[in-house]
Amino acid sequence: MNEFSQPSIAARLRLRYHLGDAIRDVVLFGSKFDEAVEHVAVPEADAALFRSLLRSELEHLQIYNCARFRLPMGEVQAWIGKGRPS
Repeated sequence: MNEFSQPSIAARLRLRYHLGDAIRDVVLFGSKFDEAVEHVAVPEADAALFRSLLRSELEHLQIYNCARFRLPMGEVQAWIGKGRPS
């Protein structure tokens, strides 16, 4: 991480497919946060960073940015309407 405690672009790129899979698990299939983390094979060295990134992405997920995770807008809106369960 850099001096502003933000994950590097390289780390985000390295974990982007895992993030997408976990986010789809939560939003589309109703997986709990910990279940979604378990479903993806993140290297142990990246586990804490991955959990942090996943939490942040779920908190900031909206219908206008859901395409980056290949999520249908209606499904995201329904998930948000339920109070963002994770």
